[in-house]
Amino acid sequence: MKHKRGLICILILTLLFTSGCWDKIELEQRVFITAMLIDLNEEDKENKPIGSTGAFNDDMPEKLKITFGMANPSKIQEGENAFLIRSVTSVNATKAVEKLATMTSRVPFYGQLRLVILTERLVRNKETFKEILDHIERDAVINSLAKVVIFTGNPEEAFEIDPKLEILNSVYVTGIMDNSKITSETTDMTLTELLSSIRNNDGLAAVPLLEVRPQDGRGFEINRLALIKDYSLLDYLDTRYVRTYKIMNRKFKNGKKVINYKGLEIPFVIYTMNREIWLEEGGDNLKYRVKVEVEGDIKEYSFEENLFETNTLKDIQQKIQESIKMELQESTRYFQNVIGADYLGFGDYTNKYHNSVYKKYKENWDESFKKAEISYDVKADIRRIGPSKK
Repeated sequence: MKHKRGLICILILTLLFTSGCWDKIELEQRVFITAMLIDLNEEDKENKPIGSTGAFNDDMPEKLKITFGMANPSKIQEGENAFLIRSVTSVNATKAVEKLATMTSRVPFYGQLRLVILTERLVRNKETFKEILDHIERDAVINSLAKVVIFTGNPEEAFEIDPKLEILNSVYVTGIMDNSKITSETTDMTLTELLSSIRNNDGLAAVPLLEVRPQDGRGFEINRLALIKDYSLLDYLDTRYVRTYKIMNRKFKNGKKVINYKGLEIPFVIYTMNREIWLEEGGDNLKYRVKVEVEGDIKEYSFEENLFETNTLKDIQQKIQESIKMELQESTRYFQNVIGADYLGFGDYTNKYHNSVYKKYKENWDESFKKAEISYDVKADIRRIGPSKK
């Protein structure tokens, strides 16, 4: 009998502590922050001295302007415009978050933060950008899995994007970034990945670039990268070189490569991509050999032609290999000769697997990368070509 009473008590306690909502703040008392845009405050032109001279720190320059995109759950359910925007100027990000609470009757909640937008002029300001990175890393309430982009246009236009099928424009933008898993035409990055890249690569990272398309009303595109070096914006990476960046950094998931074969534009849809790097010793310059293996399907050909002929498949496969190899070689030369910095992961590979070699070149790694001899071997396998016509 005692055992039964004990078991009943345990069950009651289990139900008590594992069911129900124990949050002190009710849902209707919250406002959900779904997007943040962080910019320099261009209106603060007083050139106030850095540091405070007063007892209340009220003479410090408000160098930041942070715009918060907020969602009202009740209006979402009613199908109304549920997106509200509030801008705050402040001396730092922490103070801006505090000031936001004075502008809304509800408690700001950052657990549903989907998108962080950093403006171009913010990222060009090295010291302020480093302060923002530090705030993001330290603030436990910010969702570290939120997507991050750099915005090039007028900051006010970022929240004017037409969300199309979505209610919130932050959901629309991050949804397109998520599609990088099925296409090589777009890229994505989380706050965690940004912090990791910058910390592990001495201030170097490649961040998705959000650009408004003037010819498309309130449309936008995310198909280029903003290159950050030494905690500041270096350059923009053109779309044609993004695929090589993704391949070399193992970010390529799925995509399409179009080749010309006997006057036909044939799409090769890639669903498996693997790359391996080897460092070859000897010589004055570093020598790398990269092996890239791809698998995919042929999605289109000529209706009257027979794709099942052995020689035809071999020829197309060879064309695919040659085309991918040429793209990798041209893109690598662009990074070496034009960008002049290693965004392709050779430094990371050398540091991990040939640390003694890396230490030898570490102090002047960019120059070593520009002089490095890099060769590619590409192997392509066509797995499916559609039904037979015989």
